[in-house]
Amino acid sequence: MATLFVDKIDPQSGTSLEIGSSGDTLDLSNPSTVTLNSVMKNTPAFYAYKDSNTAISDATYTTAVCNVENLDTNNGYDTSTGKYTIPTAGKYYVSSTLFGKADGNGRTNRLVGRIVRERSGVSDLYIGYGDIDYRDNPARAAALNMTTCYEFNVGDIIYPDLYVDVTTGTPSIMGTTGYYYTSFGAYKIIT
Repeated sequence: MATLFVDKIDPQSGTSLEIGSSGDTLDLSNPSTVTLNSVMKNTPAFYAYKDSNTAISDATYTTAVCNVENLDTNNGYDTSTGKYTIPTAGKYYVSSTLFGKADGNGRTNRLVGRIVRERSGVSDLYIGYGDIDYRDNPARAAALNMTTCYEFNVGDIIYPDLYVDVTTGTPSIMGTTGYYYTSFGAYKIIT
């Protein structure tokens, strides 16, 4: 085995750089000798938040539509539906904060949040879940924080749902500018 010492390797114009052949492995086990810089990133990635409150139906799951994007590397997030379409298969880190509340003098009995996976048009799996039960001592509002790591296929759709059960009045999903009360994001994990 020979050793090659270089400072930089550039591909020919209009081509990509290939290291090794099919079936070969690249050993990156010693991080002190490897600098990945911008070669490998945690992309695709997106992050969005909700900038205003939205009234929702009592005791019903409702998609928390985060209508302001801070990041969307592959244009997979839809700010009108609150859903993200997975552009490349792989493992993703997914997180969501859902803030629900009762209006006026109402109180919240229970908040349940979930991150839903939709595959082939069917919502078939809840990959994240949070639950606060105040039925013995109702509160006005609360936030649920959920994180998960999950493997997705191209075309899978993910989105956050919130269920708010109130004693009286109308429940809502909170949002405001300057604070990320309700947010949703994910990025692909390089493994």
